[in-house]
Amino acid sequence: MRCHLPPESRWCDLIFFPEYFVKIADKAVELGTAFKGATIEELAANAGMDAETLAASVKRYNTMISSKKDTDYAKSYDSLVFDVEGDAYYAFDVRGVYLGTSGGVNVNAKLQVLNADAYPIQGLYAVGTCAAGYYEGLGYPPYEGLACGFAWTSGRIAGESAAAAIK
Repeated sequence: MRCHLPPESRWCDLIFFPEYFVKIADKAVELGTAFKGATIEELAANAGMDAETLAASVKRYNTMISSKKDTDYAKSYDSLVFDVEGDAYYAFDVRGVYLGTSGGVNVNAKLQVLNADAYPIQGLYAVGTCAAGYYEGLGYPPYEGLACGFAWTSGRIAGESAAAAIK
């Protein structure tokens, strides 16, 4: 992996320390959460990937790095810094975790969903991170589990509101 920034702005040399990455990556290989290969084809075999497809993807990506134009995902010019070349290649078993949303539909104090005119929709409630308004403003700290308290409380409020509505 090489940094393709001009010498006067080589921030990548300051933040990318290959010796640390290699130690961590080799440990991940040892633990079975990563795969390693001396070539892209060997990496593909070790990771259970199709070698031709992976090699074509890497070649395409490197071409976009060289041209400084990402035609796949529209990465910014400044993000097109590192190509995929080296003495060893790694693939990691990475799983995205989606903790919730910030936003959702507009609700009132009873957690009733509001229509476009801000009137409650009869019998429709939203709680937790599906209810907009609670997470608005500056400074919302995105910590795991932070939404649990509001989810439990808003669930109870919505449940009580729904029960009262059908009495």
